[in-house]
Amino acid sequence: MNDLAGFEEYASGADDDELGALSDLISRARSKGRRGGGQRRLAPPGIPMAGAAPRMATKRTVLGLGTVIFDATSGTSLSIEVEPQRGFQPERLTAALARSGAAGLLVSVTDIRVGDVQQIPASAGCPIEMFAPDATDADIDLTAATPGMKILVTLRVSAAPAGADTVTVNLGFFGKVIGQ
Repeated sequence: MNDLAGFEEYASGADDDELGALSDLISRARSKGRRGGGQRRLAPPGIPMAGAAPRMATKRTVLGLGTVIFDATSGTSLSIEVEPQRGFQPERLTAALARSGAAGLLVSVTDIRVGDVQQIPASAGCPIEMFAPDATDADIDLTAATPGMKILVTLRVSAAPAGADTVTVNLGFFGKVIGQ
């Protein structure tokens, strides 16, 4: 009858030194596996092993913030707020600007917040042209927003437009959706 290797010797009273040597050999093999040497991958490449932490997928996408219109009654500061339903890592703010009259008015981005965290270190404001669609080197490193966390951008004009003049600003972010 086929027997497990060494069991017959064990059952018949094998020498304790031989069993001790076998136990040492097994212990060394197990500790070698914990250090990464000799451990074999059981799952095919591309399929996570059981117990492995899932990788966070990212997908490049856009997040539209919307449009604000400065006119004679709006005041000089307006904010746009959006609440992404999936995790989002904003990487580049873009702004399209249209004027109807209102020549000479300057538009600035005075605040960007992700949740309660201010992303611009000073409130003096950045010229809107820094975020023009054709701006170069315009990527920024902002805090990632978790699902349901608000992203707020505040804009300011140097003076309220007069009469029927308007300044329209449309904003959006390029970034990554974070999650599975």
